[in-house]
Amino acid sequence: MRKYVHRLVLACAAILVAGSTQADHRISPRYDIEALETWLCLDCDSGGWQREQLTEDLAHYRIDLTVGPGAFDRIVLHRVTAERAPGRPLRRQPGVFLAHGIVFGFQGTFLSSTAFDGVDDSRSLAVFLARRGYDVWGLDFRWPNVPADTSDLEFIDSWGIQQDADDLGLALTAARVSRLLSGNGLAPMHLLGYSRGGRIGYAYLNAESQLPRPLRQVAGFIPLDAVFKAGTPELRGRACENVAAIEEALSGGTYVDDFSFLPLAGTLATQDPDGPSPVFPGLSNRQASLIIGARPSETGFHLVGGTFGANGLPTGLRFTEEAYWNSFLGGAGAFQPLRGSLDASRIACDEEDVPWDDHLADVRVPVFYVGAEGGNRETAAFTTTLLGSDDVETLVISQLPPGQNAFDFGHLDVLTGTDAEELVWEPILDWLRRHPARRR
Repeated sequence: MRKYVHRLVLACAAILVAGSTQADHRISPRYDIEALETWLCLDCDSGGWQREQLTEDLAHYRIDLTVGPGAFDRIVLHRVTAERAPGRPLRRQPGVFLAHGIVFGFQGTFLSSTAFDGVDDSRSLAVFLARRGYDVWGLDFRWPNVPADTSDLEFIDSWGIQQDADDLGLALTAARVSRLLSGNGLAPMHLLGYSRGGRIGYAYLNAESQLPRPLRQVAGFIPLDAVFKAGTPELRGRACENVAAIEEALSGGTYVDDFSFLPLAGTLATQDPDGPSPVFPGLSNRQASLIIGARPSETGFHLVGGTFGANGLPTGLRFTEEAYWNSFLGGAGAFQPLRGSLDASRIACDEEDVPWDDHLADVRVPVFYVGAEGGNRETAAFTTTLLGSDDVETLVISQLPPGQNAFDFGHLDVLTGTDAEELVWEPILDWLRRHPARRR
């Protein structure tokens, strides 16, 4: 009997997939019932899922999903949850879906403390939420898992924001179907998008707003220090300059930003902090790691807030432990697709018509923008003013006096900071509890 019940549920799920993966009205259904059962059912003994005991009270599941014909056309679906027994997640838990940014995948972004013995496992956002009764899901987009030794990268040229939004929609569908099969219903999920993941989230919601309500998958949206539309003429001007520079790089055969030096920098800063840096010649390994994290851009943006000496070189970190920062660097992937960066700059430049912002006024889900004064600041909340939602909240974390954003709480401090739980995660948890998931 159980087998036939699963088959009935999966048949309904196939209909859901066929609709929800066509958010832009161009995507063909990609799953059949056999594939759904193989991929998504924890209780079907299908062998698709990998399980690890993450902490004493939580399990981490992951499964690779093939989403195209190429060798690297795959995403990874993740789940962090409490269980009633191994392989049996707790039921009736609200779901939240986390989308990572730049070159750090789901584990590097949302589970980083579990890979580092120097801090408590609870210092990861996914663990924090799962221990407070949430069924936490997420994905790796395609790019974090492309090996650093891949020589021919031309295939990445097509990896833009449309593909990322499509993959996010597929992952949301897979998560919801799996939740249904493990007793958590088919309710829409709240979506948290960090950095680039928030930008992709905006693009996805822009398209999903055109679907019939029963096919919409997102109940509420938390852009975490994420930029989409530019809120000032200065930022739009920078975005337009980036469009020209990236187009030139792509036409010259450069398809990625290469971040393969990040794990090396973190490892050397840990093992030989005073040794000469091969990443930044003339600096020590420790100085190189601190430069990567704390050096502010022209706008003051930086990853982790730092302290600086009279010579302008960083001397330490303010909000994240240095050893934890070095460990975090070790979780970086090698490549970031330039096509996605080009699309992002085109959206922000706003000088040409692109499809990813046409329906922002139709997005009516509740939104909670959380930013960092040393990251994308209040200006990144501008996009929320373009939405149709009448339920928008904003929180920008600042720990220093006005005018010191170049040293303030940074873009990654929202995930790794010693006080991130109190300053960032608890307000997110409060918002989630005040906004139970329902279809909008």
